[in-house]
Amino acid sequence: MRLSAQVWSGLIAGFLVVGLPGGVTGLAGVAIAQTVEERQAETDRLFQQGIQQYRTSQFSVASKSWEQALALYRKIGDRQGEAISFGNLGLAYDSLSQFQRAIAFQEQSLEIAREISDRRGEANSLNNLGLALQNLDRPPEAEQQLLVAAKIYESIRADLGDNDANKVSIFEQQSTTYRQLQKAQIVQNKTTAALETAERGRARAFVELLHRRLNPDDPNATIHPPNLAQIQRIAQA
Repeated sequence: MRLSAQVWSGLIAGFLVVGLPGGVTGLAGVAIAQTVEERQAETDRLFQQGIQQYRTSQFSVASKSWEQALALYRKIGDRQGEAISFGNLGLAYDSLSQFQRAIAFQEQSLEIAREISDRRGEANSLNNLGLALQNLDRPPEAEQQLLVAAKIYESIRADLGDNDANKVSIFEQQSTTYRQLQKAQIVQNKTTAALETAERGRARAFVELLHRRLNPDDPNATIHPPNLAQIQRIAQA
């Protein structure tokens, strides 16, 4: 069963395209070496080009753009750029039904995200790794990765305090992880776990916002999700 891919929403959109640098030449027609800023701009241009190609279902072409961007990010030492490029390559190959390659790229993305302590990038990589594993009919492994992703998203949200806009942004990504996690649990006939996951993800941002409105002296309270027994008691009330 194919699942829809989640592009690295916040991180992909977050790259700033500085512009395509022009080739400056001397009197002898020899190109002058690009500045660091120009190389960064060219790299980001290729990256954004891949995004547009991916969004128009040109997955193979997008992978070529991201491969070029990856090589340049490595050259200029942009580790986060490397991690995100690996992740997007994984999404491209997932869309091409080359799931083993997709998994390999997501694992490389995850490794770098952890090395540079990029928690949101780590959660995104885990989500997309879970997607690839699920598409390869490996739901137990997919569930494991998605559970970790969900916990990281929850931890990030807890650290945001009263920053409601960023909390909602994180929650949107987290909601995708919850949905994928439910699917992985359902195909394993884990109906109880799937029900708890559904309740865990239901309107969490709204509940936290409501809590802070009613308890202004406790803005950072953590709202613990109910377990199945609690859900059943609520339903019977």
